Amino acid sequence: MSRAICYHGVVTINEKIFIIAGTTTEFFEGTTDTVLVFDPTTNTCTKLEPLPYRVLYMATVAWKDNVVVLGGDDDEDNTYNTVILNNVTTRSHRKLPEMTKKRYDCRRYDHRLGCMG
Repeated sequence: MSRAICYHGVVTINEKIFIIAGTTTEFFEGTTDTVLVFDPTTNTCTKLEPLPYRVLYMATVAWKDNVVVLGGDDDEDNTYNTVILNNVTTRSHRKLPEMTKKRYDCRRYDHRLGCMG
């Protein structure tokens, strides 16, 4: 990888490691929309089509040939309820129906209370 990334999502599909968004700093201003794939057999890291928005603290899960990206925060501390299906074979993504609650860090954020729920 050309730079360090933290607070990102990561899944393994077909023996390749997919690194989803995150931040290049310890703060929100470095939030990215980057999708990287690392192939350990060739020791190469390739940049794929970016997500439609910058996000960190999201949940990611592998499903068939897809990375599902759920919720997260952006660089202005807005919490999402979005769900993105990122197909690693076609290198395309599409939005799925939104979650009923905004979530980041794999938990629900309650804006009224200002805390994790």
